[in-house]
Amino acid sequence: MKPHEHDIMRAVEDRYWWYQALRQHVVDSIEPDSPQFSLLDAGCGTGGMLAAVRKKFLQAKLTGIDESEHALELVAGRRIDARLLRASVHELPFPENAFDFVLSLDVWSHAGVDDALAAHEAHRVLRPGGMLILNLAAFEFLKGAHDCAVDVDRRYTRGQ
Repeated sequence: MKPHEHDIMRAVEDRYWWYQALRQHVVDSIEPDSPQFSLLDAGCGTGGMLAAVRKKFLQAKLTGIDESEHALELVAGRRIDARLLRASVHELPFPENAFDFVLSLDVWSHAGVDDALAAHEAHRVLRPGGMLILNLAAFEFLKGAHDCAVDVDRRYTRGQ
């Protein structure tokens, strides 16, 4: 994704209804066994989801990765208590069974992302009984200019 798209995302994501609804749905889906659970946001973008998780779960051990240095700079500007690393969903720099939750929201449909490899890596770093939370671009009829702007090259169907 181009840096200016991250700038646009950061400017609107705290007030735009779509981001607000996604965050609420994801945060409500997180039901940890311990207040000190570990969570990886794999493709954290500008950090909106990390901020929402931190707001509700003060003791959680949060980690965010993204391939974009610019996006990580925008996350750092939020001053969230989270570990941030530049990394790919294809090669997560963590040992097996490292996280209770892995999020990957609107990442796997990006050009250049091998979703099978990303799924393998997410599974590898999840602890037994952990939860993978995905949001995937769907419905081909929704494909539009925004997909091109943010490098989305495919949309998923229920069977995929």
